[in-house]
Amino acid sequence: MTEFNQTGKNILVLFAKDTNSVFSRKSALGSYILSLCALMKEYGNHKFYINGVDNDVPKSTITSIVEPISNSKFSFIKKTLPEKIIRVAKDIRLLNQHLQLEKKLKNLTNIDVVLEFYSYGSLVGYNLSKRLNVPLIVIYDAPIIDEYVFFNHSLPFFFNKVKLREKRTLIQASSIVVYSNPMKDYIFKITRNKSNIRIHQNVDFTRFDIIKNREFNSKINIGFIGSFLRWHRVDLLIEVYTKLKKQGKDVALYLLGDGEEFHKVKKEVELNEFSKDIFLTGFVDNKELSDLKQKIDIGVMPSSNWYGAPNKIFEYAASSMAVVAPDTPTIVDLFENENELLLFKNESSEELYIALLKLIENPQLMNYLSLNLQNKIKQKYSKSNTFNFYNEILLTLK
Repeated sequence: MTEFNQTGKNILVLFAKDTNSVFSRKSALGSYILSLCALMKEYGNHKFYINGVDNDVPKSTITSIVEPISNSKFSFIKKTLPEKIIRVAKDIRLLNQHLQLEKKLKNLTNIDVVLEFYSYGSLVGYNLSKRLNVPLIVIYDAPIIDEYVFFNHSLPFFFNKVKLREKRTLIQASSIVVYSNPMKDYIFKITRNKSNIRIHQNVDFTRFDIIKNREFNSKINIGFIGSFLRWHRVDLLIEVYTKLKKQGKDVALYLLGDGEEFHKVKKEVELNEFSKDIFLTGFVDNKELSDLKQKIDIGVMPSSNWYGAPNKIFEYAASSMAVVAPDTPTIVDLFENENELLLFKNESSEELYIALLKLIENPQLMNYLSLNLQNKIKQKYSKSNTFNFYNEILLTLK
């Protein structure tokens, strides 16, 4: 076994869904996990083992827990089997992967805390917390059944097992971290206990580019940064951008990212009559991403679900963009409309259009909102505040 650090806590970080995605910059949650580990290590000298992997080892040496199915093989399976059977097979494979992860970690010792970023069907954190007799912290990112239904259009075959595992894990947890009061209420309905639920944001500081003294020019650049997923409705943003152009507004559109909807969006861009002012970059990072952020005046979250974590808003705010976002319960809970950003009715292209038009025609309002929102992010969700939040949890664990 690796020699453990004796000055801070030795923390086993779990993401049972997939080890590899944690170390991929294309994974928003993975990047956040690494960012949090780096922050806690820097400020508190804690030691982290992500799914048993020492966070200090070269990431090129990391191998999968299980061998992934090749694209060609998976495509063949999708063509030959009913969709329901495919879903059941994927769930069986995932649950087996959890067992393999537990076996991989069976000889792990000298762990002080298990910190699990909870994922669908996992009982790994619960079992290891029990076996090692150490506290369990759960960071709960999304309601697992809601998310499953969104992607699969049906309840899971193993619904009862998945719900029971979720409940056992949450009840076992000494502390549960969520990012809004609506999520806190959701957890309470499962555990009937609010005393161990705390609210803090999943802020990825590696994606923060603090831009000061932004100047808004006559041509306004509207932007979206993130994963192209169905619930993000990038198509809605393209529709509103097109309407603004037809109204003679001097705007450009920057779409930065990748994901399952990328090719669909790419086709829409190619067919758009104003495509010369649409910049579809694919996945970008580091200096290229920083340079592009400096060009974007208004950051847009085109759509979300009721629980969606507003990571984009934090990233936009750090870069001093004015922000437009949907009025979902989580976003309404966290931000002040008209003082920090502009909200519009979720899924409404007309209200998104009105909000963007209001900013485009009022540079003073853009400046006011961008300054207020950036100040809030720097003060409330700073590195030091994030460290103090988690360090307090670690220090009070029994």
